Order: sequence, then structure tokens, then C-alpha cells
Amino acid sequence: MADLYIGVNVKDAQTLSLRRPGLDNAPLNTAGFLVYSVRGIDDVMVFSDFDSAKRALGGFDNNYYGMYAIKGFFDNVGSNGILFVKRLIDSSSALPSSATYQTRDTLGTAFEIKAGFRGQVDRGTWGNNLKVNVVDEVIVLSNLAANASSGANQIQVDSIDGYEVNDIVKIDNGTNTEYFYITSIDEQNLLLTLNGNLVNSYSSPGTTISRVRYSIYVYYVDPSNGIPSLVEQFVSLSSNPNHSRYVGDIVNNTETGSSFIVIENIDITGTYDKMPSPNIDSSFANSTSLTGGSNGNPIITGNLPSYYATLDKYPIRFVANVEMFGESAYEKGKEYADSMKDRVFVFNLPDLGMSSVPSFSSFDDIISWIKPKRRSVRYYSMIVKDWVNVDNPLGTALNPYKKVPIVGHLIGYMIDQILKKGVHRVPANTIESIKGIVNISNEVIDRAKLTELVENGINVVSTISNGFYLRSSRTISLSRIERYLNTIMTLIYVKESLKGIMIPYENYPTESLPALAEQVIKDWAKNFYESSSNGGAEGGFGQGSFDEVFKVIVDESVNPKPQLADGIVKALVYFVPPSSPAEKILLEVGLIDLI
Repeated sequence: MADLYIGVNVKDAQTLSLRRPGLDNAPLNTAGFLVYSVRGIDDVMVFSDFDSAKRALGGFDNNYYGMYAIKGFFDNVGSNGILFVKRLIDSSSALPSSATYQTRDTLGTAFEIKAGFRGQVDRGTWGNNLKVNVVDEVIVLSNLAANASSGANQIQVDSIDGYEVNDIVKIDNGTNTEYFYITSIDEQNLLLTLNGNLVNSYSSPGTTISRVRYSIYVYYVDPSNGIPSLVEQFVSLSSNPNHSRYVGDIVNNTETGSSFIVIENIDITGTYDKMPSPNIDSSFANSTSLTGGSNGNPIITGNLPSYYATLDKYPIRFVANVEMFGESAYEKGKEYADSMKDRVFVFNLPDLGMSSVPSFSSFDDIISWIKPKRRSVRYYSMIVKDWVNVDNPLGTALNPYKKVPIVGHLIGYMIDQILKKGVHRVPANTIESIKGIVNISNEVIDRAKLTELVENGINVVSTISNGFYLRSSRTISLSRIERYLNTIMTLIYVKESLKGIMIPYENYPTESLPALAEQVIKDWAKNFYESSSNGGAEGGFGQGSFDEVFKVIVDESVNPKPQLADGIVKALVYFVPPSSPAEKILLEVGLIDLI
């Protein structure tokens, strides 16, 4: 997945003529969403296209905004975007649907089948629409080639094609039947060694040897019309963990496994009597229902920090809760982004007239709400006002649209503009329209009111001709340095990119580390400066020559000798953000764990 991350349009820092470690550019094409969805595993899911997300999350549901936001994201960012999704579900109370298959001797459980996806359980009522069949797969592969006496643990066959060690075999002469599993195969002499001794004697000809495995068929019943579909089938399975077709490896494979079920509590004895007791056949009519799935307790905003925390380890640049629009949801998201300092939280206000806290009946209500919150500090967050109507795949002829928050569309759009224009440029007021929108709900028409909203840090989308355009990209900061999103994004990009500096201690003497760190940082910054500007006249930072807009200090004021003796170099980096006064960040260049 790392090779799918996209940085700004800069030259490769690793192609420098100086032979030392370069720097990897921080990705700019990544976002993280908290969503309600029909289904979804407990772990954070990663998607690079809409169809994959739709399959893993269960498609559209009129009760949730998540899938509409995800579609809006990919409609605008296309194949360049990477989306990390955390499902909002209480995993301590929500349950996956399940069914238990008994062993053939009826003395225990052969395995449990649960609603799942790629080896993990998938909680919720959606799984109650699943039905499964476990069916024997008995194939005659050979005949007995020589008489076999009672008490023998080997049989000679006329062909060993299709057998493998740990396969269960059925020995049948029409009168007696016995089952064993194969412990070894003598290919030269066509001998199968069994895990036990024959009870009966068998003659050749007249005795067939069959391979016994089983298959699983998965049906899904569409809840909208009650029509079942065979969605998956897994054939030639074994319950022996040493078998090439071990059910746990096949069905639960994290890359190619089932999109609907997971197998747990498998009896791995490997004998016939411990195989799952089968259904009559593979038909839907004779299938077994998965039951007991539940969506659990509602999510409260007080628990949101734990959901945001699951996104910590991912290199996300924008984050949003696309389902909650109240005051507490705003504060939790803002606090999270402010604590991380490497991503921007995008909050969608509730639409005018929505029942929420806060509730707005006019644009003046929005302005009155936001004004007391503004400070002359850095905010790693931005607020967008608009809700939009989009085509609804679940709509009707009389009601074909659904009103949704614009946040998913907007994040995809801003990432697309950043990748095209550069992180230092404002991702608003461009000639490209936001895609996937039919119209804007409660659009701001009055120009004076639009200006007032923007000046207070409320970002607005407007209809112009037949397109939809973001009019601003601001934080709510009162600081003229940090009110613009591109300033914050440039700060994040520079800081996160420079955190990747690597200087192997054993290759360089201690006293040379400060100068080396300075040169590596400057080389990277100059590439950014030059390739993110019009011929270098404007620069990827603020206006001015490179030496005027970017400085690195590594002298004794930040690197006293005792510190250098421990192999740690600190670099104080100053740069001029786009159209802003000087900004500074402090970097510690370590030898193993780098900040």
C-alpha cells in the first residue's frame, strides 16, 4: 500500500548526487473517515477505489451517510486517493451472525461459521441474511490394486493422482466401508499409508478408493426483495491444518478469502468422524441460516476518541466523522487533530433546520456560534457549511436524491487539487467543479453573507453556471498566518517529510552529523521550493529566494557537544509559509527512532 501514497509534485529527493540517505515525501492523497455502515470488520479498512469499499461495507443504506461520503470522495479524487475507514460500531455489544456445525460423531463442534470478511468477524444484523451449505465432495480416484488384509495400515492403488498427505480416503467394496487419512504416499510403489489399521479385508478388483473433502456454499438473501443469491463457494476443503486445502487457510485468507464468512473453532483432528456433519445438498432450500447478528449499543460522542485513535498509525492528511454533526462531535474531532498535528479535521456543520446541538435556522446563527470559538492560535481543523443532494441508488422515481453532508466530496476534491497544484496552493476557487453533486441545500446566495461566513472561518460551496465550487479553504484561526488551509498543510507536509531523515551513525563521524543533516534537509527543501513554483520565482514556500524563505540551524545553540556525543542531532527549521510571515518547527534527527 505504501507505493500508492502520493506526495506533492517534487523531484525525487533520493536522486541527489551526494551519496547519503534521502527523504521520502509525506503522502498527501490520504484521508480517514469514521462511518456508519451496513457491515465492516473491527479493524481500520483501507481502500483505493469505491467498488472495494462498497463490497466491504455493504453498499448504500438510507440510514447512514458513510457510503455516500465515500462515493463522493472517490468521485473527486479518482484512483489517486487512499481512504482509511473505521466503522462506528460498539464491538463490545454488537455480535456477528453465526451457525455451528457438529462433528459427524455428534460429540462436538466441527467448526463455527460466522459473518465475516477476509478472516475477521463482521458484526451486525446484515449477517442474518446469510445461509450456508456444507456438502461432502467424494471423488473416486482409484481402485485397490492388490488385496488388503485386516490389520494392514497400507493399501496399494492403481493411481495416486489427486491424493495428498492428510487427505481422508473412503475404502469401499460394496459391503464394508472404512475411512482413514493418509499419513504418507509412496509414489514409486503406489502405496498409501493410513493413520490406522483396516478392520476388514478388501479384495482387488472390487474395491474403490475415494478422496473425501467438503465444500461450502454461501447464499445471501437480499433484504429488499427476499431473493437469495449464491455469492461464494469454496471447494475441496479439509479440516486438517497441514493440508493444502485447509479450510482455515482458504476461507479465512486475508487477501483471497471469503467476503461473507469466517471459520472459527475448527476441530483439527483430521479424522472422518470429526469432519462437519453435512447438509443434504448444496441447494438454498437445504441451507443453514446464520442467526444472532446484532448492531449493538448506539455510539456516543464521548467514545469517539477511541475510534479516532485507531487511525493514529496511518499517514492520514484529512480526517472526518461523516455521521455526527453536533457540538460534541466537533470538539472531539478538533481535539484529535490538534493532538496529532499531522492531519486536518474537516467538520460538516448540520444543515439549516436540522435537529442537532447546535441547531441553526439562519446563517447568522452559524456566525454567532463560531465567533466565540475563534482564537489567534493554530487549528488543525476546518469547518464546511454545506449539505448537498446527490443521486441515490436507493431512490425512487418520485424521490431520486438524498441529502448528504458534503465533507466526503470536499476532502476528495481538496486532495485532488493539492496533487495538481501543490500543497502550498489554496485548494479552492479553481476552475474545476466538485463532482457528484446535483444541487446545494440552503445555498448561500447573498454575497455579503457569504463573505461574512468565510471571514469567520466557515467554508462555503457555491453554484456557478453548471458547476459547484469551493469558495475558500480556511481554518477558524484569527491569525493571519494560520487562517489558510494551505499554510497548515504546508507545515504538515514539510514536518512529516523531514521526519523521515535517516543518517546511519556508523557511516559518519559524530562531528559531521550537524552539517550533514543540514545539507540533507536543504536538498529536500530546495527540491520542494523549485518544483512547486513557476520557475522558482514564487517558491513552494512564501515569496523570496530560497535562502530568504528557508533556513536550518544546527549549530551549538541547538546541538551542544554532550548531546552530539549521544549521537543525536537537532535541527531548528524556519520557513516562510505561502503568503505568510515566518514559521518555525523543531526537528530532532535521531539515529534509530526519528522525530
